[in-house]
Amino acid sequence: MSRKRFIVTGLAGWLGGLATAFMSTSCDPDCPEEPTASLVISLVTRDGSALRPVEADRVTYRFVPSSDDLEAVTAAPVEQEAVCLGERCNQWIASAPSPGIFDIEAHACGRAITQRVEVEDAMQDCWGTTAHVTLEVDPVACGSAFPVETEPDACDLGARPSAIVHVVERVDDMLVPVSPKEGVWYEHEGRRFDATCLPRPGMDECVAWMAGLELDGRLHIGTEYCDRTFDTYVTVEKDEADCHVETEFVVLEVDTLGCLADGEGPEDPDDLTDRPREASGPAAGDDVTAPFPPPDPVPPPDDITLGRTAQPASGGRPGVDGGSWAHPDPSPYDTKLSDHDTTQVDPKGPQQ
Repeated sequence: MSRKRFIVTGLAGWLGGLATAFMSTSCDPDCPEEPTASLVISLVTRDGSALRPVEADRVTYRFVPSSDDLEAVTAAPVEQEAVCLGERCNQWIASAPSPGIFDIEAHACGRAITQRVEVEDAMQDCWGTTAHVTLEVDPVACGSAFPVETEPDACDLGARPSAIVHVVERVDDMLVPVSPKEGVWYEHEGRRFDATCLPRPGMDECVAWMAGLELDGRLHIGTEYCDRTFDTYVTVEKDEADCHVETEFVVLEVDTLGCLADGEGPEDPDDLTDRPREASGPAAGDDVTAPFPPPDPVPPPDDITLGRTAQPASGGRPGVDGGSWAHPDPSPYDTKLSDHDTTQVDPKGPQQ
């Protein structure tokens, strides 16, 4: 006979203190998630005036949520398998996503024992509600099949985190904690879940992230930071007593390559065409004291009426050595002189 077994044991002091600290920082009226419900089922039989534990072969349950959602309440409950606690399987645990009613059926000593238990909501409990129920088996049915050992199990019932994740950034050879806006996720056996934020007391940021409870095996852990994915893998093992997982502490390092400071963004190429020259700096040989390069020299004006350039009428440079500007013979089609020149021109040409 094969049974799904989930063994629970006592917690080492350092891990217990750590888990208590993490839980105490998160238990406030504004819980990030809805509380879960769990039910611990113990099977016993009477031996005179004493109660002795009895090993069960199988425990199943059907769950009906306590909800205002009529569809959720009226949906047909599905039979689920409870999980064995300890080596003798005289205790079993049933879990559900919310408080509600558990219909239990336990099989022990060839008998089926049924009972209905309601698990109520704990208003201030961010980590869920746990109830306990004891099922008594007929001693005649069990006969002499009582367990020889009657001391309580060595495993306690508290769940352990599979991994505690710290997201950090390396700054000047130092690891500085960061709190990614997209949170931290983890994958286990092909299914992805959101890790639980462990907030820093009095602040809105997360000091660490809890990835899973009592999940052993290979975990894929990652986060999104600066539009990039940073991830790692870790293997979670069971402890020596096979009661709980040994919590792994993971440092997930990210970097800011490609990040933009707040308020900054990529430049629009269309905005670069109309910018003044100072935006890109002066070119080689430019006058750095002037905001713009000096204008090109203006050539002497052309006679736009005659369509040709005037020539000096006498020797020397015009306006310098006594020379003056004069036009050559006008074209037969030209009827007036340029407005730029008032020099009288002899139609017969220059006199010898």
